[in-house]
Amino acid sequence: MGDPTFPADSELRGRRVLVCGLGLFGGGEAVVRFLVGRGAEVTVTDLRDEAALEETLAALDGVPFRRTLGRHDHDEFARTELLVVNPAVPDTSPYLETARAAGVPWTSEVGLALSRLRARLVLVTGSKGKSTTAAVLRAMLAEGGFETTLAGNVGAPIVERADAFGREQVVVFEISSFQLEQIVGLARRPEATVVTNLFPVHLDRHGTFEAYRAVKRTALEGARAAVLNRRDPEVRAFAEGFPGEVVWFDPEAPFVPADELRIRGAHNAGNVAAAAAAATWLGVSPDDAARAARGFEGLPHRLRTVHVDAGVQWIDDSIATTPRSACAALDAFAEEVVLLAGGVENGVAVEELAARATARARVAVTFGASGPRLARALREAGHARVVETSDLEGAVAAAREAARSGEVVLLAPAFPSYDAFRNFVERGERFRALAMDPLKGGPPPH
Repeated sequence: MGDPTFPADSELRGRRVLVCGLGLFGGGEAVVRFLVGRGAEVTVTDLRDEAALEETLAALDGVPFRRTLGRHDHDEFARTELLVVNPAVPDTSPYLETARAAGVPWTSEVGLALSRLRARLVLVTGSKGKSTTAAVLRAMLAEGGFETTLAGNVGAPIVERADAFGREQVVVFEISSFQLEQIVGLARRPEATVVTNLFPVHLDRHGTFEAYRAVKRTALEGARAAVLNRRDPEVRAFAEGFPGEVVWFDPEAPFVPADELRIRGAHNAGNVAAAAAAATWLGVSPDDAARAARGFEGLPHRLRTVHVDAGVQWIDDSIATTPRSACAALDAFAEEVVLLAGGVENGVAVEELAARATARARVAVTFGASGPRLARALREAGHARVVETSDLEGAVAAAREAARSGEVVLLAPAFPSYDAFRNFVERGERFRALAMDPLKGGPPPH
């Protein structure tokens, strides 16, 4: 739609604002509160209906705004005076084209937040590991005596309180490629930008890896320091032409040995190394950073133990929505594994995952729309025991029957969740409930 705008509070009072995409993770709710609080006349439009948005709407009870749910209306996009776009809405949307043709200016929740932020800002981006790296970094800063907040894709939305943070505070902001597209042209000066890794994802949105990489590169604009993965050639190339200080980290030379961490996996030891490089550059002592790393218990739905029964550990890694991340999850365990994998059929290559699962998982249970293709790939790779099921409920039942004492039942789906769930969080919560008690897990989501 062209570059976004970043209106001041005075420009919002009395202005007709259309929020496109209320969403389920709190960002839409926060931006509605922010806009109404500044005197804007707000309308929300979302392709989801009222039932799907029930929790978000309940949280906004008493906040005055109009709504168009279950559909969009081209006229609303043409007549509004400002459009606030959810990151999940692609630029190719015909409704955004309507707004573009009418000359409607647009912005985003992250743009509204960062344009008002006076605190010291640290951006964390990359293809995988962003959330854990950001959360560990926040823990290290807190251990080092900094007043710090976690925001962006992980942590609470900060748009309502962005201008309340002072320069003595540090905001660790996990930012995605979708969000980076929405702050083009925003003058900002991060203390540091951390890039965990870079490989092809979200190509359905960006078109090519080159375009995706170029969007990620914009996270370094204005940063005093770039904290970069020395082992990743795509990330390493970001150092070329960067005018600030380059701080390298090596994910294969962990800051804290993997067996001393509460979070599993060599990839998480690498995430800790990234966080430590940023934290120590910001002034945290190595001892404080290591203490925080050893005490960090991990984030929900990221290799978290949700149940232990009859010697079997049930592990939720619902965030593993790509074959590569599922491979990393498999590599995190020395125990025998019963793998649960499947979800949306998005056509991604699964040969590497099939080979890794053949080597690492005693039993592979597939489910969801992508399950049949993954099952075929597993058999072609020579896997001796593949169980096909239709849904997560069936997969958990098959895993319960197959698992032996001392083994791990690992939900590492390798695919997105929205063939059956609203998001990976709902999928992970359903897995936890079924693992704890298959009869009391509650009805499957609609």
